[in-house]
Amino acid sequence: MVALATQDSALVQGYLLALLTVGILWFLANIAVSVTALAVIARSRIRHREAWEDLDFIEANLPKNGRPPETVDEYRAHHLKARR
Repeated sequence: MVALATQDSALVQGYLLALLTVGILWFLANIAVSVTALAVIARSRIRHREAWEDLDFIEANLPKNGRPPETVDEYRAHHLKARR
């Protein structure tokens, strides 16, 4: 009976160790993907500064909730979005 309990305990510890290992690997994979995505975005923003400036302008000035453009910047943002 004691030997059986010891085997079960060792089996549970093995499962916990495997689960911990998978969790750590998952965490490291998420970190790697996040760093890669940030590097790609940063590189894109540096190399294609003009395109990103247009996108930022559109996002900041495009009329919200489907209302028509009212200012010059809103008209320009609407026109830029239509071109893209």
